[in-house]
Amino acid sequence: MASARKKSGCMSLHEPLIDAFKRLHEPLIDAFWKIVQG
Repeated sequence: MASARKKSGCMSLHEPLIDAFKRLHEPLIDAFWKIVQG
């Protein structure tokens, strides 16, 4: 039970980091595709 709780705590810690990472990269990817397709 303790290990499952620890795992969920780890996931909740990483989710906002992953969301921030995606938010940072989406405009970069959009700009990249505009250059490639340009």
